[in-house]
Amino acid sequence: SGSSYEIGPAGTKVTRVVKDNYEIISNDDFLHVRGTRRQTVDEGVRIRCNAKAGVLNNYTIEVGVGSNCNIEVNGGNVNVSAKGFGIGGNINLAATGNINMAAGGSINLKAGGAITETAITRISNITALNVNNAGVFDINATQVTIKAPFGIFLN
Repeated sequence: SGSSYEIGPAGTKVTRVVKDNYEIISNDDFLHVRGTRRQTVDEGVRIRCNAKAGVLNNYTIEVGVGSNCNIEVNGGNVNVSAKGFGIGGNINLAATGNINMAAGGSINLKAGGAITETAITRISNITALNVNNAGVFDINATQVTIKAPFGIFLN
């Protein structure tokens, strides 16, 4: 059929499966690779964690000290979704250093509730400000209301 495995004289094992491959484990499974592991998948991948919806069955990715965790998408989007189904659904970002964002286009924020900001200092460097019919401005961390019946135009 073309499926086979071979073991070389130095202990190398090669498994070749020419059709579908299934591995069913009835209990726990552990894998330890002392070197580098690389996986290539030519089509899609789906990892399903906590299929039984048990409490505290979390999925954790842990990277050792001094290393980075990189997610790279070539020509698509990175989508993060916390659906919650009635029990919350927050996306929490925390860093002991800075959280840095950069965009070649715009950074858009949309909230169904309030946008809350807490900081020791606030620094803004806006090169082009265009606000029409605005009434409340933040000037040196103080909200100032400007009343103008025909609108406010800042350029």
